[in-house]
Amino acid sequence: MTRKTKTIATLEKRNVTQATVESASAALREEMGQPKRKTQLEAIHEMKPLIEGARTNGYSWDEIAQLLKSQGIHITARILENAIAHLNSPSKKQDNSPKENKDEEDSERVS
Repeated sequence: MTRKTKTIATLEKRNVTQATVESASAALREEMGQPKRKTQLEAIHEMKPLIEGARTNGYSWDEIAQLLKSQGIHITARILENAIAHLNSPSKKQDNSPKENKDEEDSERVS
């Protein structure tokens, strides 16, 4: 008998009351029925096309930040602008180690 089969057999032998099942179900719905919280950067990343569209339509960083604040995302215009620049930066996906170290590592690989 495999370990997985033994585990399933053990679970089949353990009893729980209906009240326990209902209580656990309610807790799952209450605690885990909502999506996990996102960081502000994750939220901005998700809304990036809308934010950039608003900028294209002539809205200022201040106006966008004010709208976000009214919806519970407390951020300044400057931080919002920096976050969008960061998300648009190709270097955000690269290693942030100093260039000299990268050159040294590359030369060591060639040797």
